[in-house]
Amino acid sequence: MYLTDFEIQCPPFSYPQEKGLELLAELHKIAEKNGESSFQDHIVERIARVCCKQDKISMRNTSITNEWLKEKRGFGDRSRVFQAFAEEVFKKFYPVSSVPPAELIHVTCTGYQSPSAAQKIILERNWEKNTLVTHAYHMGCMAAFPAIRMALGSASLKSCRVDIVHTELCSLHLNPSLHSDEQLVAQSLFADGLIKYSLVPERSGKPAFRVLTVYEELIPNTDDKMKWECEDWGLKMTLSKEIPILIGRAISDFVKRLEHKSGVSLAQAHYAIHPGGPKIIEMIGKKLDLTKTQLAVSEKILYNYGNMSSATLPHIWEEMLRDIEIPSETYVVGLAFGPGLCMAGTVLQKLA
Repeated sequence: MYLTDFEIQCPPFSYPQEKGLELLAELHKIAEKNGESSFQDHIVERIARVCCKQDKISMRNTSITNEWLKEKRGFGDRSRVFQAFAEEVFKKFYPVSSVPPAELIHVTCTGYQSPSAAQKIILERNWEKNTLVTHAYHMGCMAAFPAIRMALGSASLKSCRVDIVHTELCSLHLNPSLHSDEQLVAQSLFADGLIKYSLVPERSGKPAFRVLTVYEELIPNTDDKMKWECEDWGLKMTLSKEIPILIGRAISDFVKRLEHKSGVSLAQAHYAIHPGGPKIIEMIGKKLDLTKTQLAVSEKILYNYGNMSSATLPHIWEEMLRDIEIPSETYVVGLAFGPGLCMAGTVLQKLA
């Protein structure tokens, strides 16, 4: 089975990280009702101290305007904005002349409406007798892995093409009335990401990844360390400071099991690491004794886009397929982490 035909849509708005942190401070000041000067000064100082700096993230993209962020919104408003935007995204990914896939898997953790944008495009294109829709929702940053697992099952049973589409509008759920350091860190990392790709049973000659294995497991006694919870106002991320430590303890043995399941040596593999933050990439690099070259694309995507939740790893894979410095036949280890605390991994082989 092969992953191929990666296609990215860029969200309509972008800003340098330095400007983003200035906007974040402004939003927190607006949200603080008393407006005391002590808070105004304190929030700027804390953002400068705890948030991800521009040497690690240069730009982030968003699908909504700054003015929208300044207004108090509830879950209903956020969901309607998500739905309208996602429908337009699907129309661009699937113009009228498109050949329908046998199955379409819609991946997101940032917006839910029924019928979904994936179902709407099937109906609009009159593909209802050709294409099944599967929803892979609310699984956080690691969601590409269960989506690929689902696709592998369908593609192998039917010998058909399965498309996977990620629509992550993380910026919709920024809540500047939450002032904790944990929330400030998350608000300085997350951005929006939109990407489509296909899993096919046979390679057509185009650049692709051969899928060797996909594997996930939960770290015991960690269910309170990472959360993505529905609140009245929207979706709230919880990220414990212990997450890098917990992942660090488990990652070496996890990759050994991944290597065993793949049946190939990963000593010279390149790594596609979901950047929950710069520290995650750095920590995994040290634990696995990886070189700068093996981590280069993961760091590049974090720098250019920020953390786009489940859309991030597919952006890394897309970049690796185009990167002439990564030769054909190279093995690529994908790693991501999600609520649970769940570790997910895959071994791919680049075929240029």
